[in-house]
Amino acid sequence: YCVMVNNHPEGRPSIGLSHASIIYEALVEGEITRLMAIFNDIDGLDIGNIRSCRHYYLSLVQAYDGLYIHWGSSNIGRDHIAQYGIDDIDALTHGDGFYREDFRFSNEHNAMIHGSQAVAYAKSAYETEHAEDYDTTYGLMFSKDAVEQCTNESTDFTVQYLASTKTNFKYDADKNCYNAFIDGTEYKDRGDYYDNADDASIDLANVIILKVPYTVVDSYAHKDMELTGSGTGYFATGGKYVEINWTRADREDCFHYTLTDGTPLALSVGKTYICISPLGDGGSVTW
Repeated sequence: YCVMVNNHPEGRPSIGLSHASIIYEALVEGEITRLMAIFNDIDGLDIGNIRSCRHYYLSLVQAYDGLYIHWGSSNIGRDHIAQYGIDDIDALTHGDGFYREDFRFSNEHNAMIHGSQAVAYAKSAYETEHAEDYDTTYGLMFSKDAVEQCTNESTDFTVQYLASTKTNFKYDADKNCYNAFIDGTEYKDRGDYYDNADDASIDLANVIILKVPYTVVDSYAHKDMELTGSGTGYFATGGKYVEINWTRADREDCFHYTLTDGTPLALSVGKTYICISPLGDGGSVTW
């Protein structure tokens, strides 16, 4: 399940995001970013705040042969859902399970979904199993010694998307994980929504940064990003980082990551945060 999640200041903290396996962050219009969270299962979860489709995220959905959950769409996004045959659940056409939570008052920032109802709808409307020959590793491999691939210290670093748009990552040696900070505040999962005492940290075993330039495609400042082909980036885990390369043959292929010498990259076991930034073209990483 690939779920579009709000990353506007008025939409924080999120709900359910600490249950995701992989989180993507990329630019949208308005000089802010939007998240897409990948869940193995959402049965029993409530997730939000849900946001609308942007068409380049659909290429990411296809990388996982996933089911896409969103609330509305840009015009290009709506066209691409039909063009590429994306299995999706949109609040504007499949309203069951979507609702507005009551502790935020702006309809732009309070959209939610009951995961159990989304799962029930998916099973009734779509094929929910991969084809027999599908690569269920999603092109990824994992190792408890993944940090040994890294050559540089990275206990505190910042990924810049634009001059005013950035996410900071701090390494917690006691937990052996990174936590993301946005506008100086740790990005957390709203704990009391699940009757927890405190907001939950979103502990990240891996941070991947992909260099992907963007273009502006219309008067609304909607972006376009080329998420196939090849490129460069960085991988951080265990308080260290290393330069990497990425390749992807087409929209239905997984992302494949290697070290610069071509050795396949191993990730640490745990959650992964993937930043898509125009490095060197308005974006940067400060280690």
